[in-house]
Amino acid sequence: MRYVLVATTLWLLAGVVVNNAEASGEWHGIKLDDVPHVDTCNYCMKCIVDGPPPARFFARQLHETPEGDSSDHAHANSWLGHGSAATYSDAQQDHISRSSVRSNTRVHRQLQSTDSQAAAFSPPPPIESLGRYAAKLQPLDELEKRAKPNCTICRGCNVDLAEVGSAAVSFSLSTTIRSTAMGGVGGIQFTHGKGASNSWLFFAKPAGSDKRYILKVFCVPISKVRNTAPPKCSARTYSERLELMLGQQKLVEDCGVQEIAPRVWFGPVSAVLPGIGYHVRWYGLWMEEARGITLHGLSTARHAGQFTYQLMGRMLNRTQVQMGAIMDVLTAQCDRHSENIFVDSHGNLQYIDNDKALGVVSNCGFDSMIIPTSRYHSVLRIGYWHHIANYYRRNRHRVGFCKGPVDMRSTVDYRCTAPNGTLGTAYPATLSRCMAMLKGLEVPAIMERYGFSKEKPAIILKNRATDMMERGFEWTLEHGAPRNGPRFRLPAQPPCCELVLENKMLTCAHCWMPLLPEDYANTTDLAVVSSLIGVRRPPAAGAGAGAGA
Repeated sequence: MRYVLVATTLWLLAGVVVNNAEASGEWHGIKLDDVPHVDTCNYCMKCIVDGPPPARFFARQLHETPEGDSSDHAHANSWLGHGSAATYSDAQQDHISRSSVRSNTRVHRQLQSTDSQAAAFSPPPPIESLGRYAAKLQPLDELEKRAKPNCTICRGCNVDLAEVGSAAVSFSLSTTIRSTAMGGVGGIQFTHGKGASNSWLFFAKPAGSDKRYILKVFCVPISKVRNTAPPKCSARTYSERLELMLGQQKLVEDCGVQEIAPRVWFGPVSAVLPGIGYHVRWYGLWMEEARGITLHGLSTARHAGQFTYQLMGRMLNRTQVQMGAIMDVLTAQCDRHSENIFVDSHGNLQYIDNDKALGVVSNCGFDSMIIPTSRYHSVLRIGYWHHIANYYRRNRHRVGFCKGPVDMRSTVDYRCTAPNGTLGTAYPATLSRCMAMLKGLEVPAIMERYGFSKEKPAIILKNRATDMMERGFEWTLEHGAPRNGPRFRLPAQPPCCELVLENKMLTCAHCWMPLLPEDYANTTDLAVVSSLIGVRRPPAAGAGAGAGA
């Protein structure tokens, strides 16, 4: 009980700004000189954020070169606090060791004795050949760290963390929407998803910054699921994904589409896990927080039906839809669902989570909800919970039946952005110049430019740019390499480019009916879509009779 009360009290104080503490030398009545540095602790339940702000990393946000920058590396070590205990006088260090740290150890004796996850820890494998970033994305001193005492409170962290699902985010609606369609509702509250991978996702507020970022930390030797063994650190996989993410950041800059992609960079972290106290003391993937709300969050929000058709039908930034589609095909993006697209109150879009691209997913050339013939595109228009499919299945044979419900996300379709629904080679100027540059480069030059250690992503970029410039967008969708295998290739759903509200139902402004699974001639297509949306496969005899005719 004593441990719970102490920990709870400290976390209630966690949001307090420490700038005043630095000036006064105290934090809530505690002399900072008497508080141990986080480097001298194993676990620490509250870490005062008073370290030097990582101004250089946050100002530059560099794409790291293969060789690295020795000056940056030295700065990172200083920023992380390595060797920081030497800044204390001998008397201060002795006082900290005898009083604060030891008393904190008594408070956390229960934590130390019941830490089954730490007990299950095994030293990391040799990092040679595990990838360029392997040494920086995991703790390499875990056994040494565990030998140190646990602390109730410490200092020296440079970042304050909060789990992304711990607080609601407000989606504020523009004045135009609020005045025309809101009916008095002032906004939507939603929470970011925690992610399905073993990595940890946080809101991160660095020392000296008023801005909040998103931080992904890999290889934490603690499971996100209580009372389960810590996950394996797949250092090679994570290092390869980081290469692709940082390479795509450089590509975004080259192609002039920064407006649709929050910036990402690889930088140092020194912080403790909220509510756990584990000290994260290595590097993480930093990201600017995307504006607005995910398309998934908007589509499931309560009381949103009166304005979504305004936002998604009339205010949607069609140019950014087109930019997203071109980048998804150029990079062979295979995870573009509606939780990875954000929309703000003015209809502007941003695309996140670009790690499953450039050949990461086998037999996938693209899988994007904004590009027809792909899995995400088709399933969205049928309904993930098969409610849309069931409605059309019941009603489409009625005389005079023309249209029914439609998912509001269906307007995010590249065909709605181009004359006659086709792009050909009519790309935005910055993207044309970018693809012409990629087309003219040899594979080794692309590897060097974007920091790829393997040829595959560079080959994909060169092939895609060449096909898209010489043969056009639609040809590339159908024939360009890499091509979609049966799991990702489905018949094209008809476009729905404008929404209306009719009898409180969101529907297309024109006649529209989706292809249903039973309409597909390819039995593989049918099995894929049926399994995704929970529709039972119809009997072989007479399957699709009348509907496909």
